[in-house]
Amino acid sequence: KDMIIDKTIPHHTVQYLLSGDTSLTILPTTTYVRCANNNTGYVSLPNNPFIGQEVKVFRAGSGTVIVQGNGHSIFAAETTVSSVSMEHINELDYLRNDKEEGIKNGKINLLRS
Repeated sequence: KDMIIDKTIPHHTVQYLLSGDTSLTILPTTTYVRCANNNTGYVSLPNNPFIGQEVKVFRAGSGTVIVQGNGHSIFAAETTVSSVSMEHINELDYLRNDKEEGIKNGKINLLRS
């Protein structure tokens, strides 16, 4: 069988928020962000996310990570917010841009320390 490839979905990219960094803007091609920051760090979603875009943000460092909507609302825990705070080490946030409902957030707490 022939494989059908959706060319509207870009290649996967990983971005890093390193120990001394305080901010990062996610690229349209990014699917995973690893945050190893020691102080509070801000991760901004792309200002023009495409429909179906999914991003996983993983907090690996000791600093709090705040994921900002960058002009878009984030639907989290049955409410609309402009940002989501990741306060636990080894926390993974999953964000997806749905056509009808906008950016949805799901928290997956792998390990809490």
